[in-house]
Amino acid sequence: EGELQVHKSQQEFGGKTSMK
Repeated sequence: EGELQVHKSQQEFGGKTSMK
């Protein structure tokens, strides 16, 4: 249960976490 938080971070950071 952490994908939702990651998804929100991706949109806020502009998809920077998408590379992680």
